[in-house]
Amino acid sequence: MSSHSIDTERIETTAYFTWMGSDGIARTCVKKDAVVTLDEAKENSKAVMSLEGEKYPLLVNTHGIKSITKEARDHFAVNNRATKITAMGIVVDSPLTKTVGNFFMKFSKPSVPSKLFSSEEKAVEWLNEYK
Repeated sequence: MSSHSIDTERIETTAYFTWMGSDGIARTCVKKDAVVTLDEAKENSKAVMSLEGEKYPLLVNTHGIKSITKEARDHFAVNNRATKITAMGIVVDSPLTKTVGNFFMKFSKPSVPSKLFSSEEKAVEWLNEYK
């Protein structure tokens, strides 16, 4: 997990660590070997919504995820629910996470601008446009 911009308290949920970066970009990092179902997705969304700020972009680090259900992907697409998220940058690091990310983009169709990245730096660069 990147230590970049951790200077607010991290919220730990069953499958994620979530915090607000000093740069105004919220971050959520999946735990190693996490199995993400709808319950974990809802728990993490609650953590993201509890962060300070009215609206902010979200950096999602998927490194180490074991699996994610279709229901969880659909939930994370933020369709038909309130959110503070203005955009999602999803960092993928393996063929598995890239495949999951592509499924998410193609079938869950996120309601906020969303893009896959292979580096956190590129994701942050893109997310800065949505602050």
